[in-house]
Amino acid sequence: MSELKRLAAVLANADQRRVLARLLLGEEAEPELDRVKPKAREKTRRALLDAGLAEDSGGVLALRESVFKELLAAEAPPRREGLDRFRQGARVVQWPAQQAERYRLMAQVAAEVLQPGEEVSEAELNGRLVAVHEDTAFVRRYLVDHALVRRAPDGSVYSLSGADEPSS
Repeated sequence: MSELKRLAAVLANADQRRVLARLLLGEEAEPELDRVKPKAREKTRRALLDAGLAEDSGGVLALRESVFKELLAAEAPPRREGLDRFRQGARVVQWPAQQAERYRLMAQVAAEVLQPGEEVSEAELNGRLVAVHEDTAFVRRYLVDHALVRRAPDGSVYSLSGADEPSS
């Protein structure tokens, strides 16, 4: 059972919840444990210990102070790195402030929407770019202006340019 499920199980049980409340308030748990029916007393102690909410300190329950920070850290999403931090799936959700990173992100986009040697119409390119960002005209202009994508002089077709370095 996961730590969060164990915590939820403790909170779902009235006896366990009352004992935990005493611990959270900085009070001794034993007076509340003494009120629990004898059959449920050991189960209550065991549940708090198993959930990592309490520790046994010489036969006396004590709150594990770090438990909530540990639970939050365990459930935190992994920190995204590199160009992934600007995307959610295929979508660009934030534009990098640094020009070099923005160029690399757009080069990645160009490689995702066009294959080497492929030529597509503006409408087809826009149809592919809409999966990346709602402002297809902005993205398309950036790709062309920074020589990542070639545009025919009459605007009829677009293709990858094969550029590797940012233009100045």
